[in-house]
Amino acid sequence: LRRVAPGPEALAALIRCGALDFTGRNRPALFLEAELQWRAGEKAGLYPDAEDLSWTPNDYDLARRRADEQRFLGFVADVPMMSLFRPLLPPNTIRSVDLPRHKGRRVRVAGLVATGRFAYTEKGLEVQFITLEDEWGLMEATIFPWTCRMVRRLDIGPYVVDGLVDEQ
Repeated sequence: LRRVAPGPEALAALIRCGALDFTGRNRPALFLEAELQWRAGEKAGLYPDAEDLSWTPNDYDLARRRADEQRFLGFVADVPMMSLFRPLLPPNTIRSVDLPRHKGRRVRVAGLVATGRFAYTEKGLEVQFITLEDEWGLMEATIFPWTCRMVRRLDIGPYVVDGLVDEQ
């Protein structure tokens, strides 16, 4: 912070996304300290040797911290993001790590989009490949035109996929 001397908006973004959590101060306390130092003319703010505040505000709840991280970073930093959706999934959803045990069987999996692409078969049919990620790894879903509608614009998900497990 001393070298870069971010302005108030940049400093607020750093605090809200959790980039300064390593300081041991909670996010509202960091905002308060930044405001006090800014008003005192120390524009870089949040120096490690700053005097302790006699009063520290309560931290944001976990949902607020995660929402801020998602907004500013595009993911949450403290847990695999898919774990936040796991309680909402159908009970028969299996984990990516368990897929090898289900080879040749129909299963249901769920995950967040890691990447996706379209390709064409030799007959000119469009096929979609979507790589999903859960808490344990990656899995590839191949969507053929006769199985379901292609997803033209993928967002992060989560997506629930039913299909046949294959090694390839």
